[in-house]
Amino acid sequence: GGDISFTATAEDPDSGDRVTAAPVGADVNVDAIADGLGDGLFVTIDVNDSGDADSEFSPGEVGTVKVSAGFGDSSDGSEVHTVVVDVPAGFSVVQPLPATPAGVSALVNLDGDVEFTVANGTSGFTDYEFQVVAPDSVGDGDNFTFAATATSVEVPTDAECDEENNQATAEDSDNTAASSAEAPQVGLLVQTDGGHVKEDA
Repeated sequence: GGDISFTATAEDPDSGDRVTAAPVGADVNVDAIADGLGDGLFVTIDVNDSGDADSEFSPGEVGTVKVSAGFGDSSDGSEVHTVVVDVPAGFSVVQPLPATPAGVSALVNLDGDVEFTVANGTSGFTDYEFQVVAPDSVGDGDNFTFAATATSVEVPTDAECDEENNQATAEDSDNTAASSAEAPQVGLLVQTDGGHVKEDA
């Protein structure tokens, strides 16, 4: 909090004598509020399979996840900025991850999700892309959701009036379908002589 000092002065209108009381201090707490959606916080995610004709993930197919995020308050160091991409169960992230832009770090956590940390002074990142591998068990009609959450957390340096507004989030998701691999077609063609097969042929 910050201190405000009050001083009272009394003056006799006849004599002009003036008396000043000792200063009285009051502690004032300034409420820190995390910058939210209206202040530049956003995240987007786009998921694609390998680009083949069916536009669906097949067992073991490699696809891409593209993420962008932005934070409004990035210069004064008062907030911590992170992005988490929730990867559906069964999908795996190809490692090592591609190099990140300056001021951004990324890792695959123990849950198999991708976590980004955006440093102070960095407003975000655009179109960061990494690869994922579909599980071998995917089948026709399966659907999967990749979700991204950008979080801005205010780090107060004094007492707070309301701690519930110290965190703001932005969310986005992309759904993708899957299809099982088709069984190979096997055929047999026998050439005959006049419609007959010779006994020793």
